[in-house]
Amino acid sequence: MNSEPKVISSFLELIDQYDTFIFDCDGVLWDAGLKLEPAFDTLNFLKEKGKSIFFVTNNSTKSRKKYSHKISSLGFDTPLENIYPSSFVGPAYIKLEYPEVKKIYIIGMEGLEEETKEAGFQVFGGPEDNEKKLLTEHQFTQMPIEEKVDAILVGFDMDFNYYKLAHASACLQKGAKFFATNDDPYDMAGGMKLPVAGAMISCLEVSTGEKPMVLGKPNKYSIELIVQHHGVDKKKCIMIGDRIDTDILIGKNAGVDTCLVFTGVSNQESLFEELKKENPIVPNYVCKAVCIK
Repeated sequence: MNSEPKVISSFLELIDQYDTFIFDCDGVLWDAGLKLEPAFDTLNFLKEKGKSIFFVTNNSTKSRKKYSHKISSLGFDTPLENIYPSSFVGPAYIKLEYPEVKKIYIIGMEGLEEETKEAGFQVFGGPEDNEKKLLTEHQFTQMPIEEKVDAILVGFDMDFNYYKLAHASACLQKGAKFFATNDDPYDMAGGMKLPVAGAMISCLEVSTGEKPMVLGKPNKYSIELIVQHHGVDKKKCIMIGDRIDTDILIGKNAGVDTCLVFTGVSNQESLFEELKKENPIVPNYVCKAVCIK
């Protein structure tokens, strides 16, 4: 078996080693939208100790403003600039690395639409296509594909429908670039697997043969943005999350330490299976939850 992570009983064991704590949200701070009380006690404790706290989530359904309001309403005040949802990170990456992209068709909810517009793109699709239907093959050939859509950007969309799938497929077939906020197949909600962005992406992959560039975790870009924007020292920084394949892997990709918690997707059994692999993704620490007791 490969090297194993250090098991810690609480975050008190990390206080002296790290100045910056980066937290995932779903399955770490809340479960199915319900607050995990010990996590918020920990956030406020870390803040009192002068630690820098950031949030990186693959959930693209909310904008930074909405996440700031949600986190504040649950008991922790944080500036907008410390929140990095994939709804913000995705458009930011496209704007920086693909300056030729001006028009984007999105599959996603209000948060992704808001942040994509905020980044300066002309946006099509999203919520405005929620009620649209495609009933015949002829209608598909006559779809109002916008003149030269440069890219499509796919995130989690609870109003995902056949019209959006067909429209995005047509854009890709006409040469649009393919981006995704993340490709998480599911989130845990009340002990059940809730299909998320990866399920939408799979439909497009199967129907077009194209694969997207994934811009959220485990792409290291979110953490690199934090480092650039806030002057964070990677050696004194730790990423905390509940998914081995995204939260722990982004830490490894970005060169920061990691801590896996068992309040979301990954559990002791999945960690054990990961450690048996030839090239496992191994967190530096494991803790039952984000807690100080």
